[in-house]
Amino acid sequence: MNFFAKSALCAAVAFAGTASADIKPLNADQFSIGGEVTAGGYYESEKGTANTGATEFTLKNSYKNGGIVGYVEVDLKAKWGQELDGTVKGLDREITSDLDKAWIGYDFGFGTLSYGVENDTALDKVDGKGDLTVEFGKSANDASDKFNVVKFQGSTQGVVYGISYFENEKSKLAADNNDRGYNGYVGYEAGVVNVYVGHEKKRNEFKTTTVTGNADLGVAKVGVNYWTEKKNNDAETTKGYYVSAAKSFGELTLAAGYSDPSNKAKHDTFFNVSGEYTLSANTYVVADVKFGKEKADTDKKRQDVYVKVGYTF
Repeated sequence: MNFFAKSALCAAVAFAGTASADIKPLNADQFSIGGEVTAGGYYESEKGTANTGATEFTLKNSYKNGGIVGYVEVDLKAKWGQELDGTVKGLDREITSDLDKAWIGYDFGFGTLSYGVENDTALDKVDGKGDLTVEFGKSANDASDKFNVVKFQGSTQGVVYGISYFENEKSKLAADNNDRGYNGYVGYEAGVVNVYVGHEKKRNEFKTTTVTGNADLGVAKVGVNYWTEKKNNDAETTKGYYVSAAKSFGELTLAAGYSDPSNKAKHDTFFNVSGEYTLSANTYVVADVKFGKEKADTDKKRQDVYVKVGYTF
């Protein structure tokens, strides 16, 4: 971990020490356990069925003791279905476990400073705020879950903000040193209208800037994701946007979205339609259907389907 990451973590630990009067002996009331069980899968018109991440058991454990907060999330995922690779077609079945998130930090009231062995980066919180659909919405190609994540994230009087430093899992290897970087955002949440601006920079000369937001128009909600990506010392620039709208009818919410990037030769143009139905306070069903072309320079069309049933506890 570099000097910035170490300094930020040390500052958090030092501040937490001054607030020791709020810290209580360890007891069960400081832990909050929950989770989710889901079953479902994807259908891709080109590949057949696939199920990565749609059927899983997730266990979440939150910790709070005075200003000290922490979180651990573990997943047990089942992968099944047919995969198409050229002329080879087979049945793939696999069950994998994963430590998805593990972090500890200190809540200052106006924000939380944390260190995570593995955690979401800051920009994850806002990069998709314009996506009101279930699964196939498009947003900036930023870092998602990373390792050695030092993050400060908070809000005050409607203004929200966050910044994080992150590393790749194998950043100690010379080949992976360039996957270190930082990202952050600032935004304003007024309830009816919410707007966010974010930026990310990696050592491999990858940069992305994104503007996202959503608004409740009364008759429906609308959202927009817009992004610009630059690679290879700004030699390659890609711009794109995704717009969506959603309307609720009691327990049923219907949504639709459309994406049209500027570099159509390498990124797909598509629209998708999704639905979410709440069966009970803890049970839901979601579906999303995507129509489009893999690349604009081909006539090959594709239809992808995502369906999932979930129970939260």
